[in-house]
Amino acid sequence: MIAENRKYENDSENMHPKPFNKPDRFWRGNLHTHSNRSDGKLEPEEVCHRYKSEGYDFIALTDHFTGIYNYPITDTRSFRDNAFTTIQGAELHSGAMENGELWHILAIGLPLDFSPSNSPTFFR
Repeated sequence: MIAENRKYENDSENMHPKPFNKPDRFWRGNLHTHSNRSDGKLEPEEVCHRYKSEGYDFIALTDHFTGIYNYPITDTRSFRDNAFTTIQGAELHSGAMENGELWHILAIGLPLDFSPSNSPTFFR
């Protein structure tokens, strides 16, 4: 009976492997955070500094890409080093849908010269 229970325990482990038990490198990051370029409280440099000091390997600074904030895509390349990197991005907003919903879409890897949409006040 004990041997049978162990067999099922092993089968369960094989069927549901634990992702962080692997020998590969795990990269700690955040793909959605804001600075004071939109509705955040901190300067982009301070946002990057705080994430780096907490052991993050990367972040994407994704401020709200609307006219009310002058369509920010913050150039964070100067905050990169051998232990920490940044990914250019923004939080895009759809126009109001027929049902009234407004979608927020994370766009990661945007070029710095990404063209603004006509969304002067879309926010919530």
